Amino acid sequence: MNDELQRTLSEIIESGSQSNPAVNALISDYAKFHAVLAMVGGCLVLIFAWLSIIFWTKFKRSPKVSSLKWGFERKACFVFGFLSSSVALFMVLIVVAN
Repeated sequence: MNDELQRTLSEIIESGSQSNPAVNALISDYAKFHAVLAMVGGCLVLIFAWLSIIFWTKFKRSPKVSSLKWGFERKACFVFGFLSSSVALFMVLIVVAN
């Protein structure tokens, strides 16, 4: 069944762009979806990269309470910096794979 479906789809695609309006609409919508995904993903990458820069600079500038322990501000900046960097890298992977 899968080979038959693949063969039918290949024949429809190879038959030309004006032959089947349903396939043309499907391919057009698929292209629009991926274009929007790339744009939104790119914006999210920029936002999370900006947030990670802000949190890492705040982490570097926050005062040290003692030599062994971090204060609440340093812990919070470290966690949010790590999370925003991780999400930015994950979004880069999704945008590039798109």
